[in-house]
Amino acid sequence: MSGKRCWHGVVCALVLGLWVGMGSASAADSAPIIKEIAVAGNLTVKPDDIKYHMRSREGQPLDAEVLKEDFTRVVKMGQFADVQIHREEVPGGVKLTVVVREKPVIRRVAFSGNKDVRSSKLEKTVTIKVGQDYDPGIVNKDIRAIEDLYREQYHFFVEVTSLVEPFEDGVRLTYVVNEGEKVTVRKIRFNGNTNVPAKLLLKHMETRGTCFLMSGKFDQQKFDQDMERLRLLYQSKGYLDVQITPDKPEMTDGKNWRGKPIKKIELMINIEEGQVYKLGRITFDGHTIHTDEEIRAVLKCMPGEVYNPMAISEDAKAVELLYGSTGRVFTQVRPERLLSEDGDVLDVAFHIKESGEITVDGVIVTGLKVTQERVVLREVELFPGEKFDGNKVEETKRNLNRINLFERPVKVELKESDEPDRAKVIVDAKETRTGTVSLGVGYSTADGAIGTVTLKENNFDHRAVPHSWKDLTSGHAFRGAGEKFSVELTGGTETEKAAIDFTNPYIWDKPIRFSTGIMYSNRE
Repeated sequence: MSGKRCWHGVVCALVLGLWVGMGSASAADSAPIIKEIAVAGNLTVKPDDIKYHMRSREGQPLDAEVLKEDFTRVVKMGQFADVQIHREEVPGGVKLTVVVREKPVIRRVAFSGNKDVRSSKLEKTVTIKVGQDYDPGIVNKDIRAIEDLYREQYHFFVEVTSLVEPFEDGVRLTYVVNEGEKVTVRKIRFNGNTNVPAKLLLKHMETRGTCFLMSGKFDQQKFDQDMERLRLLYQSKGYLDVQITPDKPEMTDGKNWRGKPIKKIELMINIEEGQVYKLGRITFDGHTIHTDEEIRAVLKCMPGEVYNPMAISEDAKAVELLYGSTGRVFTQVRPERLLSEDGDVLDVAFHIKESGEITVDGVIVTGLKVTQERVVLREVELFPGEKFDGNKVEETKRNLNRINLFERPVKVELKESDEPDRAKVIVDAKETRTGTVSLGVGYSTADGAIGTVTLKENNFDHRAVPHSWKDLTSGHAFRGAGEKFSVELTGGTETEKAAIDFTNPYIWDKPIRFSTGIMYSNRE
């Protein structure tokens, strides 16, 4: 009886499987066949180029999911301002029409309204060029660059807009400049700064008044930043309730040192200092790994001192670094300010949220264009498989800053992996200029008239020999391995000298230094 039931189960399973298969086949059969794929609206992009990026093909059943992917692929070509795919019923199936609107090509770049700055100088300032696709993002960056250039020329109320008009088979892009009047800062005055001298306040400001032949430049954005710097200065001295409010600038007519008309403003900054707060008790909670004494040992703030919010934040980072040195890098420390019974004393509670130990899952280097990845990796003190150590992060930063191949400071950060107890180390190393060429001339009674040419490259690579003119002009020739190479040629009426020096700080990627040099000298 049980065998008969088993046999019946097998038959039912086969029938169900055949039914599902027939249903799937009938669903595929019911999908209309793509009879034609047409392209409309294209001007310079060939239809075949658009079809190449699509998975849908003529003669195949129409698949809605594939069609959505096709739309995304065509958009990602980056050559169209608008993309649409229309479906039309035709005998025997459907016709797909990809309707595109190409990004307009810039045929001319012009400037209007500019009087104090020549168009030739503005052309060098903007990055968008004739022949490129119109890109609103680049145009906006160019507008900011033009405004920054004008502010350097004391036009602080400059406004720049863009105008796009049809021109030939593309568009004409015009940067419209409203220069505004030239403005200088005549004087900066303070009102209410009883306990902090004006000299110290001015030292923390980037905005300057007119002095001798130097005219004070006014930039509203930088002035707003100055107000924030003054606020932080006061808070570092315990004035947590300080209020800083500048008056509306008063503008008067004047002349610059060359006698040309110019507007001058006087800045008045009003300050309400408020009371000074002191630091009271310091407490901790949420900690199980380190004791109060261990945590307190890394703090710099002490009870009785002036309450400094920035110093408190630095102490919170120091506690996080303490945990990071034992692999608990994702520990979070949040300081909370508490008002004590004494109105001018503030207690601080450090709330600690401990994390587990983190293992280094790998090291990823970003930002490189010429430098080989191994040049960075050999300076990294963290290795896959070992526990993360915050002190080694700081040592890695020092190593990479020391070799002077990258912009400072080099960023070393963590990125969580799929596993909660593992993380990848991300080293963002943006390359800086490493090569120099210098020329010099001089005269001495011993050598007569002399000239010197010196070429130095601190990111040299003796293996990167160029094989074509393109290789030579690309910036990659003889560069990228972190080696040091210099050539110095000296010639004159009485003497000739030449010196070539080469240094490889890492032989076989090990900290073994190799240096060699050749020198030639001849005196007539």
